[in-house]
Amino acid sequence: MRPLAIRHRFSAFDGSDAAGIAADDALGAMVDDLMDHGDLRWALRNLHARGLTLPDGSQREGLRAMLRKLREQKRATLERFNLSSLFKDLEKQLDEILDLENATIDEWLGKGDSAEDGADSGEFADQVVKQIAEKNRAELDALPENVAGKLKQLESYEFLNDEAQRKLIDLLNQLRKAVTQTFFNDIEKMVREMSAGDLERMKAMLRALNELISKKAQGVDPDVLQSHFDKFMEAFGDLFGSEPPKTLDELLARMRDQLAAAQSLLGSLTPSQRSELEALLRDRFDDAELNEELGRLAEALGAGDSNANRYRFGGREDVDLEAALRLMRELQATDELIEQVQRADRSADLAPIDRELLKELLGEDEAESLDDLKALAKALEEAGYIRPAGDKWELTPRGSRLIGQRALGEIYARLRHQNLGS
Repeated sequence: MRPLAIRHRFSAFDGSDAAGIAADDALGAMVDDLMDHGDLRWALRNLHARGLTLPDGSQREGLRAMLRKLREQKRATLERFNLSSLFKDLEKQLDEILDLENATIDEWLGKGDSAEDGADSGEFADQVVKQIAEKNRAELDALPENVAGKLKQLESYEFLNDEAQRKLIDLLNQLRKAVTQTFFNDIEKMVREMSAGDLERMKAMLRALNELISKKAQGVDPDVLQSHFDKFMEAFGDLFGSEPPKTLDELLARMRDQLAAAQSLLGSLTPSQRSELEALLRDRFDDAELNEELGRLAEALGAGDSNANRYRFGGREDVDLEAALRLMRELQATDELIEQVQRADRSADLAPIDRELLKELLGEDEAESLDDLKALAKALEEAGYIRPAGDKWELTPRGSRLIGQRALGEIYARLRHQNLGS
């Protein structure tokens, strides 16, 4: 991901505000926690969690607000979409294909019905047309009820309607794309427009990748492995998008994320739906070697592990297969960010939070709030209020004086308010 400009930055304290937050305001916001607990780390953690309201009324959101928004966003997604509807789209496409083919069969049968027995070559041809149409109609009538069974039969069916055949090819390419997106996110065009040369190149790429994974499992020296990976990327790097991985581990991490989305999709369906989708995606390419290499890759990446997240959808909006896979990736990213924020809250360390992911899911404002929260400790140090003590922070004498002044000020204000009210 490309680096993004950060609007709010802290600079060395000179009495002016930094990033819109003055260091004494930040320290003042921790007065109650410091007075109650006497623990600077605890006070900083609470400040990170609740955020900070500035004197002008503006708000820097804390970790709790980020968590709430992420959970609300996840809940809204689950309540909006109907995951089971992905089969509706496939059934609709199959129905369109069968309607086109049946219309052509009806035409051919009509030609045969209008012909009378005889030696006339035209009448004989019409009878042949009718026999072909009757044979095809019988095949269509014998199609299984489920989507996967219909599709498997239609792959070897000889169509009379060219448009129906084209639509079937489009549908098969959609499923092939879903299979490749289980591992890769950047080779859609190759799958959609796959020529014989593309097929051979994909097989070569998969063979080379599986060989690299095998070398890694055998404990090949990391430098040697990196050299092999560099050669692999020289040959196939164009298949991995505008920001290709720089190491084998980075590539495998990306692919495991992709695979986890597919496993989450399967795990979120009912058992019967899961079986049907697995049948639809199994052996999608008409090439035994390619299917075998994809199977090896899936096994190496841990396909079939039961640790994938499962989601319970309760909405009404339909999704197709591609949208369903995209939803799984978004939900998994949301879960990952929720885990990062929770971990940061427990540890008082904001470093685990992925700023780019936060910006992608919640927007620039939350990303800038994170920048400000991360910079608070540095701003307090530059103001002379805290200083590092090993792996912790401690108040300086100057910080202690400010805390004392703020505490006395609050006590005086409360007493004055009580006196005025009596």
